[in-house]
Amino acid sequence: MALRSVVPPIPPRLASFLSHQSAAYHVKELEASSEHISQSLSDWYLASRRKLPWRGDAEPQDGWNGSGTLDGSALNSDSKGKKASSQKSISSFFAPKPKPDPTSLATPTSPNTTTTPRAAAMTITPYHVWISEIMLQQTRVAAVIPFFTKWIARFPTVSDLASATEDDVNAHWAGLGFYRRAKHLHNGSKYIVENCKDDSGEVVFPKTVEDLLKVPGIGPYTAGAIASICYGIRTPAVDGNVLRVWSRCTTVCANVKGKYGGPWSQVLGEAIYKGCPTTVRSGVLNQAIMELGATYCQNQGSGIDASDPLKEAYGTTKIAEDIFTYLRAGGPAQDLRDLALTCKCEICCESPDSNGVLAFIEPIIDAVEKPGGTTSTLDEVKSLAHRSLPLDPPKKGKRDEILHVAVVENEKGEFLMGKRESSGLLAGQWEFPYIVVKIKLAKEGGGKEKQFTQDTFSDSNITEMLNSYLASLIGEEKINVRKKLDPPIVHVFSHVRHFMNVEVGKTDATQIVRNESEFSPPNGVTIPAHEAYEFVSKDDMKARGVTSAITKVLKMIDGGAKKTSKATKKRKNESGSESKEDSPSKKVIKNDV
Repeated sequence: MALRSVVPPIPPRLASFLSHQSAAYHVKELEASSEHISQSLSDWYLASRRKLPWRGDAEPQDGWNGSGTLDGSALNSDSKGKKASSQKSISSFFAPKPKPDPTSLATPTSPNTTTTPRAAAMTITPYHVWISEIMLQQTRVAAVIPFFTKWIARFPTVSDLASATEDDVNAHWAGLGFYRRAKHLHNGSKYIVENCKDDSGEVVFPKTVEDLLKVPGIGPYTAGAIASICYGIRTPAVDGNVLRVWSRCTTVCANVKGKYGGPWSQVLGEAIYKGCPTTVRSGVLNQAIMELGATYCQNQGSGIDASDPLKEAYGTTKIAEDIFTYLRAGGPAQDLRDLALTCKCEICCESPDSNGVLAFIEPIIDAVEKPGGTTSTLDEVKSLAHRSLPLDPPKKGKRDEILHVAVVENEKGEFLMGKRESSGLLAGQWEFPYIVVKIKLAKEGGGKEKQFTQDTFSDSNITEMLNSYLASLIGEEKINVRKKLDPPIVHVFSHVRHFMNVEVGKTDATQIVRNESEFSPPNGVTIPAHEAYEFVSKDDMKARGVTSAITKVLKMIDGGAKKTSKATKKRKNESGSESKEDSPSKKVIKNDV
């Protein structure tokens, strides 16, 4: 009689996770470990934090190579892709530092020895924290450092920012992207100057979360950051980095775009203070969590790094170890799947057809039960589990648009430009006029996107329509813009891709007529909503600030002009005179194509 193999029991910790019935499970997990987490993070941050200007540190700050230029290789990738081979390990840019006084708001650490002149440490104010937090939204730390220092030099106080012109603000933001942030800062500063004053009439920065939330552009995260860092208020500041840390500590199997990124994120943020020692400053704790999320607990963090202060607190690695042990002992994987299907957590299973717990454990099971006799080590399984949370949000396809951009220059060397309306994409930015053709690129086999070619612009009416549109702006019957260089410039936003086909021309006009009603584009072709048009010199463009897309266009035009100039000079030297065909007419710059 054959003996039955004994099926090992599912470990209690694993069983509790797989079958949890509400989001309270995650809250209790965080509350139970809050003392250990908060103290460990605080100690680690005070000893090893990065040096940054908005923390009151003198140069060189982390991310600088000592010569005044950014060294991006010193920082780790924030994307979910693999780290570039040239990037240093996380621990390589955390030099051990003396433990600062935890009672100080911003205690600059002693700079390392260097021959490079350094800027003096600045006294940090709520205004500085506000600017830095807005700049850091969706932008890497290394990219923000020079923009922050330039901004503070130009707008040192909230009153200076409030009195600035929109063009001046945009000029100092140009290159950071997501220009709506600059508009929010400008509007917020005006609100503070007009509405936040003491009894003597002096402007004072709001000092409570409630008052901070009244400022246009300040949401719960920014309000929490300012209130905790500057005023010591024990309130959470929850951003994407923090959500990643909590997801991995309490095994939240969800993406940050769903319920987890909503009210529940604030509930978990408050749970960390349940057992937080009174000696741990809230500002230090919030910055420590954000710092961890940007370094050891970034997307590609392993969860097992020896220097990670929370390596013993991650639920991801604990659950992975339980699954590994259970399966290697002969436990059936299907029992784990069946138990996961009983989960009713409103975060992990926010819809009837969505089970985040099952989505989380499947890759772990596959890694342990590799086909072909290959095996994964425990550390490999732990790292896999750690990196899989939070789950990826559903991908949304980007809308593709073809833009025919007109670069029209007059005899003064000024270019026709339009100012976008005050809301929407690139609000308030100056750009060259254009028409839009909406398209959807075909897919080749295997889902690969078809190569973008000039054939997409085969409609012979496009240039004629562009000329008619320009004539409605400056009153000339025909500008005769023509295609300049191939291939089109590709510029990607969060939800749309622009394929910019640049066309150039000359004009005698110096004044704007503006009568767009004379131009009626056909179906499928649109024109942008501009609130104003002007002829603008390149110096004025620099003063107003232009987007990176416009910078790409200018570089392409300048590069094409240099190529044409060299070719013309060569032919002139060979023949002794310049041919008529090589000389641009008064109204048309000859094509290079």
